[in-house]
Amino acid sequence: MTIRIASPSTLCRLLTGLLICTMLASCNDGTNTEGAGGNTAVTTDGGGKQEGAGSVDSEGRKANHLAGENSLYLQQHMFNPVDWYPWNDEALNRAVEENKLIFLSVGYSSCHWCHVMEEDVFEDQAVADYLNEHYICIKVDREERPDIDATYQPALAGLAGESGWPLNIFLTPAKKPVTGCTYRTSQEFMALAERVTQVWEENREDLLDQSDQVASFVAMLPETGEAADIDQALLDEIVAAAGPIFDETWGGFMQQQKFPTPVRWQFIMHYYRKTGDEKAKQMLVKTLDEMLRGGLYDHIGGGFHRYTVDESWTVPHFEKLLYDNAQLASLYIEAGELFDDDRYRFIAKDTLDFMLREMQDPQGGFYSSFDADSDGIEGSFYCFTPDEMITIAGEKDGAALNALFGITPEGNFADYHGKIANVTVLSRRAKPEKVMEASGLSSEEVDGLFDKYRQQIRDYRAKRVPPTLDKKVVTSWNGLTLSAFSAAYSAYGDERYREAAEGIRQYISSTHMKGNPTGALYRASTEHDPVGDAMLDDYANFANGCFDLYQATGDADALAIGVEAVTFANEHFRAEDAVWYMTADYVEQPLGRRIEVYDTVEPCGISQMLKALLKVASLTGEAEYFETVSADLAAYHLQIANFVEDPNSGMRFSNGLEMANWLDAALLSNGPYYELVVAGDPADPATQEMLAIARSGGRNYVLPMQVPAAGPDANTLSRQPVLQGKQQAGDKPTAFVCKKGSCNAPTSDPQEMLKQISSGWVH
Repeated sequence: MTIRIASPSTLCRLLTGLLICTMLASCNDGTNTEGAGGNTAVTTDGGGKQEGAGSVDSEGRKANHLAGENSLYLQQHMFNPVDWYPWNDEALNRAVEENKLIFLSVGYSSCHWCHVMEEDVFEDQAVADYLNEHYICIKVDREERPDIDATYQPALAGLAGESGWPLNIFLTPAKKPVTGCTYRTSQEFMALAERVTQVWEENREDLLDQSDQVASFVAMLPETGEAADIDQALLDEIVAAAGPIFDETWGGFMQQQKFPTPVRWQFIMHYYRKTGDEKAKQMLVKTLDEMLRGGLYDHIGGGFHRYTVDESWTVPHFEKLLYDNAQLASLYIEAGELFDDDRYRFIAKDTLDFMLREMQDPQGGFYSSFDADSDGIEGSFYCFTPDEMITIAGEKDGAALNALFGITPEGNFADYHGKIANVTVLSRRAKPEKVMEASGLSSEEVDGLFDKYRQQIRDYRAKRVPPTLDKKVVTSWNGLTLSAFSAAYSAYGDERYREAAEGIRQYISSTHMKGNPTGALYRASTEHDPVGDAMLDDYANFANGCFDLYQATGDADALAIGVEAVTFANEHFRAEDAVWYMTADYVEQPLGRRIEVYDTVEPCGISQMLKALLKVASLTGEAEYFETVSADLAAYHLQIANFVEDPNSGMRFSNGLEMANWLDAALLSNGPYYELVVAGDPADPATQEMLAIARSGGRNYVLPMQVPAAGPDANTLSRQPVLQGKQQAGDKPTAFVCKKGSCNAPTSDPQEMLKQISSGWVH
């Protein structure tokens, strides 16, 4: 069987012509605010429960039903005049009992337009009075409840032709979609809310009938068809189709806005490893180079912003999100080893050091995001004027810094709301001779300029009002971060990175361990207080992170915890015929359980779980998981192999790029995917040499393991039967290179081992 999922564009076509869409269209202009910006400054401290119900703020405003919620985003709306509820039985039951429509608003703390809408709309007393009279109003933090967001985003796309955040959608008392919008001004939103009320009062039966249709479209069952392998020929075709849409000037793909989409570039990198394809390498290197030079990267503090509003990676929206930085750190770590490039190594380490310095909880977890705004002004924390550099470094060196970072009197950024202008987002594109010409410095002085003044600029910037930090710890994103620090320890041997990785594993496996049912995880925590049921991507990313830690350090507890997470997910998230649901079988969903197959800025949970299954099969010998991975990949062939031709340009666009993590999983599944066991005394330099070679180059297709010279003990064998018979031969450490349990002749020659684990891959 193969599976095909309805996309938002398909839903939009299916819903076109419904009476409900026609009746409400005049109040909904279809503006798409997907990824529209950062956010505004807030007065909360980044998380933790605030005052209880009935409390008042400094202005004497009474808290609504969000009082006592952990989420920073919900706390930001706690004193709105809108009588917000969290998503809970009290609110949903009240809607049924009073036969009222629900107004659901979904956002997150680092969403710029969510906060703009709060100021413009939800702080408007007239709007609040109207909503409180006619609706049951519910606020949801999408980072705590991504399942609710994923349920209603397709409905909004189909009904209104837009998607993104804030997601504002009107629902029947049965939680079925009516219509919605993203950002609107107060006047525009009131017109829509009043029109929805009118339709509810005057055409209720029609509205209910058509909301049933919308709900059925959103919950559409997968199409089935002939399964087929995701073979090398299909992968070649998909990569070839990427060439014509690649931006040869700036890297990335030709779009007005540029998201880094690390999952795509991870696949392109691994495709290059497999094939040696020079076009794949050129696209990858060009993109990595342009991202590190432009304003997407914070050249002063380290770390990446979410995306840029231009094609040249120059002006970002200024949020810094954990999942972006974790994935990009992993990407640059591997690229640095693959291409032996110290620039990439610097970016990787600098990003990880930023995360350690500014996003790590004292107990080991990592926080979710930094806001875009400072003191209510988007980007103000990160931008500079020429005079500021002269203040920091004096006339001569200040002029050199202005040339180095591209700072001009005109600037390249103005806040959307007109609060700042003529400031510059820093880039590093200037050639040394241009800096020398602008300042009169020597070549040697220019070479040392960045290192000389970086900390001084950071100290100067630190005096500004900083962006708000959301201290929410999300299981999935910490799993990605665990993988990044594990890879960094393998590549660089820095003990700080090992400690960070172990800290994440310990935090999630203790604070986020739910226990009922056994093995269940929480989705998130704030100030160590966990909330919400974990989603499929939480289990998948955390399991992969645990396996990566095991490979880097030999941490047996990490292996056991990862296997437990995969086993639990296989039992509670997977149904027959290759169906993996976003939520567990014990979690109630408003319109039924969803299947999410596309990558977004994060890798798809299903494809991540397939990678985890490959690792479990290789590390433990659970051979049936190899078959599960092959069957599940083949089931989605119809979706992955879909190509669309533009009638105007004649270019073919591949749906496969929207599922790049599936392609990456297929590369590994097609293999060769190696299990490598080194048997030897861990204190023997020869053993360490073999392990160092095994871990060198960032090879994602090799799973290194180490056992004592005499072989594994009984306890280890009970967990990893694949290690049976693996022991040192003679007086030298011995390497066993295997594929799906079938092993080559053992060798004590490090170069022969390297030859064996490189076979079938070009790099």
